[in-house]
Amino acid sequence: MHSFTQALRRELAGQGTRVLGVYPGPIDTDMSDGAPFEKESPESAAAHIVAGIENGDEEILTDPFAKDFGGLYARDPKAIERRIAEMVSQAA
Repeated sequence: MHSFTQALRRELAGQGTRVLGVYPGPIDTDMSDGAPFEKESPESAAAHIVAGIENGDEEILTDPFAKDFGGLYARDPKAIERRIAEMVSQAA
């Protein structure tokens, strides 16, 4: 999805359309119920998204979990796969 977001941003820039990538970490909703890590409240995620839009950010990372993954992705995209596999095995 990140690559698609980047391609879409480039494609639509000429017509003045801004394309933002929103990359939240776990959000405290029914979908993440029982997840074995800290979760951000929906209100906090929404506030970070609005702030990112207002700041003109192209990538919006809403919480420490997302920022950690974003930094890891920037350094080593394949590391994300390893980190997710590690998290899944720890949760099992």
